[in-house]
Amino acid sequence: MSYIWKLLLLTVALLLSIAAHACDCAPLDGENWKPITVQKHLGKADLIFIGEVISSEGDQFAMKALDIFKGEIKGDTVYGEMTNTCTYAPEDGLWIVYAAVGGNGKIELDMCSLTRSLTGLGANPPPPPPMPGENISEEEQEERAKAHYPKTLPLHLKNWINEYALLVGYRNSIAEPEPEVDQKNYINYAALLISLLALIITLLKKKHN
Repeated sequence: MSYIWKLLLLTVALLLSIAAHACDCAPLDGENWKPITVQKHLGKADLIFIGEVISSEGDQFAMKALDIFKGEIKGDTVYGEMTNTCTYAPEDGLWIVYAAVGGNGKIELDMCSLTRSLTGLGANPPPPPPMPGENISEEEQEERAKAHYPKTLPLHLKNWINEYALLVGYRNSIAEPEPEVDQKNYINYAALLISLLALIITLLKKKHN
């Protein structure tokens, strides 16, 4: 086989590999959120839960599960990792997680899933991009993001309340009768309630600022 053919085959293999790992999905924002989207990801995800980031360093991270809607978790800590360019590690804060579980038991957060922050700027869609030919600095982009953030809060909060209701409904539909909740679960539920109240208060404060 000639050198040119070998080079051509290598190039094709590389392109196929890149395509297999490409992330091709529309970002979730307040305008395109739909109940059917949640139902679709309910079927795809192995594990769905609300969690708080405990640690995140490099391609490894850990989260404390506060409320589980689908799947099972041993204890209350979930470990995850980045496995390709379409997965990522979460930043600090409270998250809703729709995750796949790898063969090693660690979760993977796909950029095309509904996983997102409930407390950070990542919980909302970014501001519109600059107009063609418009050159703005990083500082100006950051200021635009801060100004855009409060405008999206009401719709973001409304969508999340509806999504939470769908998740609870799904969990109740597959749940089996369980014994009385023990003290540890009461503590977890209380922590979740406090976190959700803090989220609502934060959103309302930012809306009025």
